[in-house]
Amino acid sequence: MRSVDVARGIADLLALYPIGLSLPVAVHLANVLPDLETDAAQGRMTAVVRLGRGWSLGLLLACLLLPLLLTLVSLVWLNYDGAVLAVSLGLYVALALGAAYLHLGSNRAGAVWAFRLVVVASIIFAGGWLAAI
Repeated sequence: MRSVDVARGIADLLALYPIGLSLPVAVHLANVLPDLETDAAQGRMTAVVRLGRGWSLGLLLACLLLPLLLTLVSLVWLNYDGAVLAVSLGLYVALALGAAYLHLGSNRAGAVWAFRLVVVASIIFAGGWLAAI
């Protein structure tokens, strides 16, 4: 393999960092949202308590949408395997929508399941994205 190909491959892999940067934030938000009421009652001033449920859910949604938008932008300079990317993004969107649906209900059990879906969606996004390049 030529050194130019290796350098190009490394540059492609490094693109995952800005594209997937918001996913750990989404996982964290989804993790702490089920505990919002108890954290607030105990006087914990976490970011989610300070933001409140509405703003936290909005930030979670933004963190889940950002990788999709950045992936679309990256189509300009990265050559993806279209089928692999489409399947992984389809699964990601389905799981993210499922998490959003569960978070719309106000019960803790649904929010815990939403967290699990966000984790799986993030793993599928990262793995699918890597498999597609």
